[in-house]
Amino acid sequence: MIIPSSKYSSPSETVRICPLERLHILNSTQSKTRSLPSELLSIIFQYACPTPPDIFGEKRIPTMAPFHLILRLVSTLWYDISQSTPQLWASIFLPKLRAENVDIRARYLKLCLDNSGNIPLTVSLRFEKKLWNIGWFISPVVDAALERSAHRIQALRILRPPGDWLEKLIPKCANLLQYTLTILDQIYPGRPINVWSAFSFRGAAI
Repeated sequence: MIIPSSKYSSPSETVRICPLERLHILNSTQSKTRSLPSELLSIIFQYACPTPPDIFGEKRIPTMAPFHLILRLVSTLWYDISQSTPQLWASIFLPKLRAENVDIRARYLKLCLDNSGNIPLTVSLRFEKKLWNIGWFISPVVDAALERSAHRIQALRILRPPGDWLEKLIPKCANLLQYTLTILDQIYPGRPINVWSAFSFRGAAI
């Protein structure tokens, strides 16, 4: 998390704080907002939630816990508000998906799908090379949940996805409006991917 070094700071004068320090700050804030209605806190959380990094534009992506997961640790009230605010969970960002962290990422993805209700989704996934040839996308259980929610995906950004599963997901994204895909030739030697046949959408980049 990045915050201004003072209230008079310019955007370039910022300091980076770790998740534990962020939790202390939120705890202090929580004591000052205790009297606010839950509905107002929900709106504040939505405005305070940072935009996920660009999986294509940044070589080094921060690995800090998502903002809304930190919110849940502050108090029982904030936990309940975070859980019941679907907008906090509708932008799903999973950087550096690799074999050793795929299980915890899968649990987070399922949590986002469950807590986002029925609202449209923005999904950004970045795969490491070791996952190119696996037989599923995230995990067998989460794959099924993601397929069931595919009709809610309106923006999809994927870097180096497993090809077989991509062909299963894309045709189910009936309401996709924006699609960005980066694929290296060596992932699918001699075998093109057909992602255009099942639907039409407004913007695409490959």
